[in-house]
Amino acid sequence: MTKHTDEQNRPTGYGRRRVLALSGATGIGVLAGCLTATTRVLNDDGGTDDYGSNGDPPTGGGESASGSEDGAAGGEDYGSYTTITDDSDTVQLAVPDDWADRYSTDSDGRLGIVCAPDTDEFLTAWTGPGVEVWASSSEGSDLDAILDANAWSDSCTDDGRSDVSYDGFTALQQFYRSCGGTDSEIQQIASTPADESFVAFVYLQLVDARDFAVANRIYQSVGVISTDSL
Repeated sequence: MTKHTDEQNRPTGYGRRRVLALSGATGIGVLAGCLTATTRVLNDDGGTDDYGSNGDPPTGGGESASGSEDGAAGGEDYGSYTTITDDSDTVQLAVPDDWADRYSTDSDGRLGIVCAPDTDEFLTAWTGPGVEVWASSSEGSDLDAILDANAWSDSCTDDGRSDVSYDGFTALQQFYRSCGGTDSEIQQIASTPADESFVAFVYLQLVDARDFAVANRIYQSVGVISTDSL
């Protein structure tokens, strides 16, 4: 899958990338235990650090201007958040109120939602932050294959893949940076429960310091709240 513009090869429209496969059990924040330990944040030097265990910021990390524990390094954050679900009430997550361009997705057995300040920019350019989340019971349980099918090594620097499984869930996370010649990063996670009854996928595109704070909040809140429609 590729997207394209006049300047760079980039995917276009929904389906240009498949977001992190969420874990298979229902419940809010089912990914928090395995994901907050590996959330990446911008540091004061403009580079990136990883959150410590339980989502604690790395040494030297900044607090948001409002004092929120979810703030990005450098004291930047979007402020208020809203918890949303897709139209089928399958997935749920908290996103900034500023990410008000949202729509549900239903494609090839994947039910989910796309959220961004501007979903068109998010889906067609490296300059637009956003998140896409979907869950599916027909995707199979090979998480490596799911991440391989959503590889961005042609457009980004591959920072590797890691096992972030926890508490009965199998989950793999992949980082990409310097996407399309910009400072934007991609974080993807694919996950499935012990019974492999479904997979969930989360795709995050991070452009500036505020977006790294959003990633932490999404990882704490995202979940599959019902499998009835899968």
